[in-house]
Amino acid sequence: MFQIVASANYLSAQEAFKSLTTHHPPPHGLHALLVKGNRQIHVAQAALQRSEQLVVKIEDQLELESPWNPESPEFQLVEKDMVQRQYRLALDELERLVVQHLFELSKLNMNGTGE
Repeated sequence: MFQIVASANYLSAQEAFKSLTTHHPPPHGLHALLVKGNRQIHVAQAALQRSEQLVVKIEDQLELESPWNPESPEFQLVEKDMVQRQYRLALDELERLVVQHLFELSKLNMNGTGE
C-alpha cells in the first residue's frame, strides 16, 4: 500500500517538475515572477527527490525485483484494495452518523418518527 502512495507521489512530483522546467518565454522584465518561478522549480525538484528516495527505500524494504508501475498486476491489485478500503471506511462513517442520529432521536423520545 505504501508503494502505491509513494509511486503516486513520485509521479505527481515528476509531472510538476516537468511542467515547471519546460521553456517559457521570459516575462518582459518582471524579475519578481522569475524569482517566484525559480523557487517553484526548486520546490518541485526537492519534492521529486524526496519521493524518489522514499520509493527506493520502500522497494528495498519490500525486496522488490523490479519497481511497480501502473500497468503491473501487483500495482493494480493493491490499488483495487485501497479503493475498497476507502469505500469501507466511508460506509463505516455513514453507519456511525446514522447510529448517532438515531441515538439523539431516542434521547428526545422521537425515535420511530421517520416511519
